[in-house]
Amino acid sequence: ETETERLKQYREWMLKLILINHNVDCMSCPGNGVCRLQMLCNRYGVKEIEYKTERALIEKKRPLQNFNPYISYDPGKCIHCQRCINVCHNAAVNGVLKSGRTGNFHSVETPFGKDWKKSGCESCGNCATACPTGALTLKRREDYREWEVKKVLTTCPHCATGCQFYLVVKDNRIVNVEAADGPSNHGLLCVKGRSGSFDFVASEDRLTTPLIKNKETGQFEEA
Repeated sequence: ETETERLKQYREWMLKLILINHNVDCMSCPGNGVCRLQMLCNRYGVKEIEYKTERALIEKKRPLQNFNPYISYDPGKCIHCQRCINVCHNAAVNGVLKSGRTGNFHSVETPFGKDWKKSGCESCGNCATACPTGALTLKRREDYREWEVKKVLTTCPHCATGCQFYLVVKDNRIVNVEAADGPSNHGLLCVKGRSGSFDFVASEDRLTTPLIKNKETGQFEEA
């Protein structure tokens, strides 16, 4: 039995402890609506932060790391679960995320600062997908919220692996890609699949009608 009153109370206490050091600005957070911490707080009735510590003030002052063109990291929203580190090392096998300080001031060291190009990060975004809060986010998520979009399952066009993903559509325009649990990718994507699979759909240079070459002028004209 995993839903006894005693266990529910323990979970409520744990959520309150996590929120001690969490930067709670849910309204402006890109993770609003898909944040696991937010969902669990709603589920177990945690409505406010009851405790404050010095670390909460320190975490809020740590700068946002957003020099990577695809991913940003907000240390103030990190709950130090290390899911991002696990997926980077064991699933994506890149090994660029790591644990930083220890003890009460434990941190996740991310390669998204000014020298991110030297880190070996492939910008695959699997760490952001694993993040249960809005600490690690794909920058494209800032342009929409979960309730504004619909998702269409399709296959990545780039190689023969056949990774499955969802095209995230807002106002009849593709705004993002989310990995699906396909037989070949199991919820993971490379940088091409995640960030190079949809911009061309709405490109002004995309051909929308068949063309034929004019033998006299050598120019292509609509067939």
